[in-house]
Amino acid sequence: MIRSKEVLKVDIDWYLTQQIHPPISRLIDPIEGTSSAAVAEHMGLDAARFRQQTGGGGDGDDDEMTDYLSRRLDDAERFKNAATLDVHCRACASTLPFPGVHHFEPSAFVGQSGLCCGNPECRAPFFGFEDKEDCIALVENKLTLAMRQFVRQYVR
Repeated sequence: MIRSKEVLKVDIDWYLTQQIHPPISRLIDPIEGTSSAAVAEHMGLDAARFRQQTGGGGDGDDDEMTDYLSRRLDDAERFKNAATLDVHCRACASTLPFPGVHHFEPSAFVGQSGLCCGNPECRAPFFGFEDKEDCIALVENKLTLAMRQFVRQYVR
């Protein structure tokens, strides 16, 4: 065995760039306001090298597979563990999950507006608001607050 008199040095930049940065970027990718470049900058790396990367620097194959698999599931199965966005109807005072702006009733195979009360006895347009703008503002505000709550839950 021949030993070198040179001292071996760990290439810290390589380990940070190749081993640490990619998994951290993948973990924080869903968090609003974060980026691969920001992670690199906080790690003391050259952020410019990571500005064009998306999804932690992967080639997208995992994302394509996830998209393919999620399209094969119906929404009830795909979102069975997701929190609902509940909307209160001013006309009948019921609070029901918001089905989306447009949704399909499985039994009727007909698209319906989600901007009306889901209570079959009420079905008030715009959840009892007189103007559709007020209804849309309600849904938008509830969605924004819910997203902020979930972001806070995972940022802590």
